[in-house]
Amino acid sequence: MRTVNELAAYAKAKNGALNYASNGAGSTSHLAAELFKSVTGTQMTHIPYKGGGDSLTALLANEVQLEFNTVVSAQPQVRAGKVRALAVTTAKPSRVLPEVPTMAASLPGFEIDNWYGMLVPAATPRKIITRLNVELVKALKRPEVNDLLLREGAEPVGSTPEQFEVFLKSEIAKYATLIKQSGAKAE
Repeated sequence: MRTVNELAAYAKAKNGALNYASNGAGSTSHLAAELFKSVTGTQMTHIPYKGGGDSLTALLANEVQLEFNTVVSAQPQVRAGKVRALAVTTAKPSRVLPEVPTMAASLPGFEIDNWYGMLVPAATPRKIITRLNVELVKALKRPEVNDLLLREGAEPVGSTPEQFEVFLKSEIAKYATLIKQSGAKAE
């Protein structure tokens, strides 16, 4: 298979016989596969592993037929030709794997992203939050930090606390709907 549409057709033809790995029940990789199943009307069997390394190893060993993994974890294997990246689940193409199309190019509206953010206790004074944010954004803009993150497959954002709060609320709503629809459970 070389495209998302070919994968969807193959999964439909196999009618539940495909196994997909995730880096844990309830993880982003699990939910990405559940969204794929929902959008394409396919059935596949979930095989949860204890992390992205284990799930990628299972794919390389042909224990499973597919997985949704992070660019950070998968890109060395993609570059080595050991796995084929059909698509990235982010809204925009990856700067690390620009030749790989987005899922949304085949499945409009499909978007799931792994992200990292800094959280503090709710009672943290605003002055401290502002200072932490300023220093974090400053660090992310340093060429050596930015370049390292990009080489590893991470794309630094460095938003404001207000932008991050809006983002978190939208992510919570998106995943709450997906979890309810799919019946996915964290373990």
